[in-house]
Amino acid sequence: MPEIDRRLVLWRNTLQLFRKLNRPKFEGPFHKCNYNYQIEPFLRNNYEETDYNPDIVASNDNSWLIIELTNNSDKSKCDQILKYKDLEGRNLSIYGLKPHKTTPEILTSRIEYIDDKECCQIIVKEKLEVCKLNLLDYSALIDALTTSKGDDLSKLPAIPITLVPESKKLEIRRGISDIVMMLFKPGSEGLTSRQMVELSLERISEKTGEKQKKDLAKKIEIEMELLIGRFLKGYIKLDSGKYISTTDSVKSVQRREYIESRIEEWASSEQSNLSNF
Repeated sequence: MPEIDRRLVLWRNTLQLFRKLNRPKFEGPFHKCNYNYQIEPFLRNNYEETDYNPDIVASNDNSWLIIELTNNSDKSKCDQILKYKDLEGRNLSIYGLKPHKTTPEILTSRIEYIDDKECCQIIVKEKLEVCKLNLLDYSALIDALTTSKGDDLSKLPAIPITLVPESKKLEIRRGISDIVMMLFKPGSEGLTSRQMVELSLERISEKTGEKQKKDLAKKIEIEMELLIGRFLKGYIKLDSGKYISTTDSVKSVQRREYIESRIEEWASSEQSNLSNF
């Protein structure tokens, strides 16, 4: 699986564990425990007087947990993740979560197994695998993960997100390529980078913090500058903060195919920025 697809699969499949579906019948283990979640909130480590922003933080009436999603395929992140044990949970209400004074449950989520030592792990490539349940304390969570082992995540309707806060340059380009094509629809009034962020995050937008959205918007602006300056010069312009199509001839099949091919080339190009040309 290409690296640029692995991160999206990892996030989509992890987020499935917070869902309940009727068709196909499915209830993720975190939904069974009534966990509500937030993406990358800032939490204080009082011992270090440092703020951390773990990937997913969730809480219910009885406990809270932290999930670190990692694509790192050659080493454990245990040393970093164990610092999350000292994060402060009394201010979770800032993010709409139930506050707690207790220590969080810590899990890592991966596509493939890499030993994270003192951390419970979930593997979410296709079927849910769970490792080291003995490192968790909350009995309801242990039971939910136990009964969910083997659940087939590959047959669930995909969560329609195309970007996550950690997305990098090629992931950004691929994640917004269909959104860029929307600029060429008849009657399009254009889109700002922030609107592109909202469209790409889709249903997790409300779970994602303002800083993460601003960071994604800046990343999009960098990649759009390259698209406009090198791949679709004369076809898109930035006007008062909006990306707008400058051509009215997209009804032509040939012209539309040309635009699509240039966007596809941009989405797979290794070039970092316009100065490289």
